[in-house]
Amino acid sequence: MDLKHEGYPAKDIKVRFTFNDQVKEISTNKDGRAKIDFDMAEGTVYAKAPDYPEQAMHISLPKDCPMPEQKIEQLANTGKQNELFVAGGMLIGLAGSIAAIYAYKKNQKVA
Repeated sequence: MDLKHEGYPAKDIKVRFTFNDQVKEISTNKDGRAKIDFDMAEGTVYAKAPDYPEQAMHISLPKDCPMPEQKIEQLANTGKQNELFVAGGMLIGLAGSIAAIYAYKKNQKVA
């Protein structure tokens, strides 16, 4: 989540992230960014900071992945789980970008 105040990065704002049954808090850095990692799973990530609107993004995992006809040894080295972690991380990053754009536009209207 990227936060700005009057168009400038908002440093040291505590942001609470909630994902499934996990809650984590972190403060924004000098660039106004709060970033946290969760284990990959399906669910909705919520980000909330005081005086800013709550942001949410749903993470969906593939439901039907057909099993290729390969040997088990080859399947163990495909790295599919790592690709899911990367994709999930990108989605969470996208949610942060959307939140930053929203916060930026909100600050532009107020100013």
